[in-house]
Amino acid sequence: MSQFFVDVSAMSKAFDSLSELTGLSYSLYDDRNNLLIPPSRDDVVLSAIRKHFKGRELLSSFLARMLSKAVTMNDAMAVQGPTDQYHVFIPMHLKGITVVVVAEAFYPTNNSYIEFCVRKGITMGIEYESIAENMVKVRIMPLDRVQETLKTVRPLLDGILASGYEKGELRRQSHWLKVVSSLMTSMKQETPLKDVYKTVIEATSFVFSIDTSAIFSARNGSLVVDYSSGRTHDLLKDMRLDAANPLVAKVFQTKMPLAVMDTHEILHAGFHEDIISMYLFPIMTDKALFGMMGIFNTLLDKDVFESIQNLCKVLAQMLESRASAYRYYVRYESLRKVFEKAPNLLRYCQTPDELHKAIVAEAVQLAQVEKCSLMLPGEDENTLSVAAVHGTMKELMQDVFVHPGEGIAGKAYQTGAHIMINSESELKKYVPSVKPSYKTSSCLSLPIVHEGDTIGVLNLADKIGGKGFTDEDVLVLQHFLTQAFVMLKLSGYFEDIRRMKDASLIDSITRLFNRRYFDVRVEEEFQRSKRHKHSFAIALVRIDHLKGLSEKEGTSATHGVLHHIASSMKNAIRVNDVATRFGDESFALIMPQTNSDEAIIVMDRIRTEIKQLPLPAWKNFDPNLLTMTTGIASYPECEGPAASIIRAADKALYQAINEGPNKLAVWSSKRGNVVQSDGECEEHPSGDHSSDSPSLRRRTSFIIPAED
Repeated sequence: MSQFFVDVSAMSKAFDSLSELTGLSYSLYDDRNNLLIPPSRDDVVLSAIRKHFKGRELLSSFLARMLSKAVTMNDAMAVQGPTDQYHVFIPMHLKGITVVVVAEAFYPTNNSYIEFCVRKGITMGIEYESIAENMVKVRIMPLDRVQETLKTVRPLLDGILASGYEKGELRRQSHWLKVVSSLMTSMKQETPLKDVYKTVIEATSFVFSIDTSAIFSARNGSLVVDYSSGRTHDLLKDMRLDAANPLVAKVFQTKMPLAVMDTHEILHAGFHEDIISMYLFPIMTDKALFGMMGIFNTLLDKDVFESIQNLCKVLAQMLESRASAYRYYVRYESLRKVFEKAPNLLRYCQTPDELHKAIVAEAVQLAQVEKCSLMLPGEDENTLSVAAVHGTMKELMQDVFVHPGEGIAGKAYQTGAHIMINSESELKKYVPSVKPSYKTSSCLSLPIVHEGDTIGVLNLADKIGGKGFTDEDVLVLQHFLTQAFVMLKLSGYFEDIRRMKDASLIDSITRLFNRRYFDVRVEEEFQRSKRHKHSFAIALVRIDHLKGLSEKEGTSATHGVLHHIASSMKNAIRVNDVATRFGDESFALIMPQTNSDEAIIVMDRIRTEIKQLPLPAWKNFDPNLLTMTTGIASYPECEGPAASIIRAADKALYQAINEGPNKLAVWSSKRGNVVQSDGECEEHPSGDHSSDSPSLRRRTSFIIPAED
């Protein structure tokens, strides 16, 4: 009960008039013991008692007890209270509303007042001196006369209450309009939808005294209860109405509210037998259907019916606004994430495999899928192969190839348009059946394309939660693939640059580094050895009689020999040694942390490898003639710079060449033919060929035969 149903102003004036006519004070309480209208005047005894703690407690307890009893009765009752005064409780019922009028407080005789004061008054706060003084103020009324008076007063109270109720109804409707407008304007976008429904249902039920009400939301072709309230709401909690339900279908077709008072029709439509009347109000706009509001076991008058209908229209508009705002927010967030991911992909552009994995990983997060693969064309562009995969072992996909135009991925690649599938019937247009490893029949293939240039296709399947793919997914992923297109193109450019760089540093015949790389690398090794005080050696090797092989057997034979020799060198040198092609018939080796004696051992291994080469038996050339002549120089014996060490190795090579094929010569600053001068290695005018090198000391000359 609330003051909202009572015209407090009119009732207060009526109580004042009745008080003057009857001599009693009147107050009004609702069915929850709330004081709606206080008494027009205070009783002198009650006022005194209320100032005393014990008296106040006794009065409060008495009043609460009697009010609770009165709301369950139809007739008035007169009850003697803690002060021995009589209080009359008059219950009044109107259209489901119960209030209690209290008429108080009086003694039936003067002796009753005096006896109270003598027996209890002093202990409850009545001063002895005031007993006689208050005698003239205390209401003395015979009980039978009060009862006769109330018989006359009761109809007047009923009329006043009914009049106030009618006036309150008008005020209630006005207030309802204000509540609805305030309710809708105060709803925030972030308010959970269930809270919105709860607020609407509870406000409607309270204002219009609805027995049972609920809001049904449209989900996957059915209507389910989102929120229910009222006496029989438990009957609705788990209810699901199919769109084909005759009552539901009629509401959706007409887009108008439906009132059903036939219990048989209600039962036939799937509702519980305790539902005896029903109103269904559509919550829909021209663009979308959100659900229905149901009012059960309540008869609505015309004004209430129209008010709820208008409320559902306003609610639908609000939900449409929320849905649009949410769609734009989701799209904004998705696109923001897409553009945030571009820098993440950029760092992988120089490592294609890592870039492919990153594209798949980002697509999985954006689309919330369990399976994803990236397919790229081969060099001939006649087949697509899997470059990266998520949700399936990549080893299983290594031999998967698709020709453009074949299957879903091939069709998307060929046409440059995405293919979205959300049903098994659609899927069977491209493949015989759903693969056992896939949880759903939903899949999406998007070409990675820009301005007609298609460079790959992204395949996605099995959305998390079992949902199908949507146009929103396509929009977001297309923006993402625009970024991926740029990154893949950039990665291709990096790969082209790497190949060009390799081509500029790699000899095409031997696949060894070329002279350009040798010059850079030897300078780096010289600086490193100088800084850390390490030694390093350079060996220059010429293949003997290679020119003769070319003249007699042709260029292809020469290229084959060079390729075999390069392979032998790779097998014979250490991991940190560098083998390069130095000239048409020559090779060069850089051997870090190696002195001349150790370099001789390395070159002996290479000589052994070359001797064991399975060379063909040419008609016009003896393969045994293919030997190697070597010149070695080392740092710090030759102090540098790097160019001087190369010249020293070159001088040793030509010294060995002058002595004949299959020879090895080592440059030494103590040999006399070369000396250290101003940091560079130069020829010495003397002819001294002695050497202190242990390896050379065993030999009689500067030239060391390559054969033992």
